[in-house]
Amino acid sequence: MRVLGITFSGDEASVALLDHERLVEAKLMRNSGGGTPGSMVAEVLQAAGMAAAPQAVAVALGPGSYTGIRMAVSFAKTFALVRGLPLYAWSDHAVLAVLQGGVDEDLCVLHGGHGARVYCSQWRTTDLLPTLLQEAQLCAPESFLVAADVRRIGDRSGSPCAWPTAADFARLAARAAAAGIEATQLLGVEPLLPA
Repeated sequence: MRVLGITFSGDEASVALLDHERLVEAKLMRNSGGGTPGSMVAEVLQAAGMAAAPQAVAVALGPGSYTGIRMAVSFAKTFALVRGLPLYAWSDHAVLAVLQGGVDEDLCVLHGGHGARVYCSQWRTTDLLPTLLQEAQLCAPESFLVAADVRRIGDRSGSPCAWPTAADFARLAARAAAAGIEATQLLGVEPLLPA
């Protein structure tokens, strides 16, 4: 399955096209670099060639840049709707939990935020999709209560890791689709558009 991934939630905006989890084409730029989701998608699809039309779209829901998320989600919803494609949507925290976690591991994701407060959420990883245990909150890290044995990850955790790119979101959507999970069947996320 060819999946177009879009994320504008972090410091870097990215768009990627994957074919069966193999990267076909990608574009990455600073989120303040003046690119729009539409222009970046056009560049990626043109570079990939017409035979690489996406069969699904995956988009990042944040937390992060409010304007960037709004732009990416609006574009992804429209792109998917016009083409009749399923739209998969995850939080950055969910994708990070999948990237960093082992099977059946509980993780606390901490990142960004304002001043001394950070975005915190807790996830249980599986071999495919994560399960949300605690919704993301903007709070002081010490006030987000998790068991002492829960591993903390993210840029504000003391255990930094690479933030998810559009390719990571697309890869997760491809895995979900291959497992027969439709966009409307995902647990812990609110699909933006039925498949």
